[in-house]
Amino acid sequence: MKLIRNAVGISTVFYILLLLVAAIVGAVLSYMWTMAYYISLGVQLPEAPTVIITGATFDAEDPTFFNLTLLNPSFSPFDVSAAQVMVSVKDGVLEDVTVEPELPQEISIGKSKILTCFWKWANHTGETVKIHVFVTGGSGATFQAKTHLVEIAITEAVFNSSISLTHFNITVQNSASSVTHITISNIMVDTAIVGNVTPILPYALFPNSSISLMCPLNWTDYQGEEVVVKVETLQGYTGYRVQKIPEG
Repeated sequence: MKLIRNAVGISTVFYILLLLVAAIVGAVLSYMWTMAYYISLGVQLPEAPTVIITGATFDAEDPTFFNLTLLNPSFSPFDVSAAQVMVSVKDGVLEDVTVEPELPQEISIGKSKILTCFWKWANHTGETVKIHVFVTGGSGATFQAKTHLVEIAITEAVFNSSISLTHFNITVQNSASSVTHITISNIMVDTAIVGNVTPILPYALFPNSSISLMCPLNWTDYQGEEVVVKVETLQGYTGYRVQKIPEG
């Protein structure tokens, strides 16, 4: 009986060792097969530090920043130092971006890091932007991302001298396509802020809705001129309308 128990014990250990060896051999073969697959596609392993942008996320309620996720891939032979982040829009002009945590940022092999990038994209809602990351002594990366659409319009501005020279009315609309509400905070004519607006500001305006505002302002000095009527929001979005003021 003792010999049988010893034989069973040895068989169990031997079986476990076989499983471990099989797992190790399988992992090695899998790695070799994967590398052979990439090599067959003409993909070469990098000879310098490189980085991959795996995602960019925008907060519709705060268009002053976005979050960027960087990855130093596991097949990279080096740690990587992210040195600079820039953004370009339709015109292709590169704009520098302030980043937290502060650059440069070291990213170890196989690790990822999330950076908060401060860039005001309120004037580029619903657009595709290009994000460029530059690394020290190596190749950077470019990533395309689409911002949330938030569309504000001043659909009407009424300056009627037969009614009053001391106030005007505007209609502000938050588009049905907007992904979030806006909170109207200021009305401006050129550089002048209009006070005592009715209804009282700030005023929340949800998608696919509009509001008519009465804006006290003595506009006699603007007669015959073109002015820019502007609506500002707490979130940072703005809407504009160029309006010709009638003669008195």
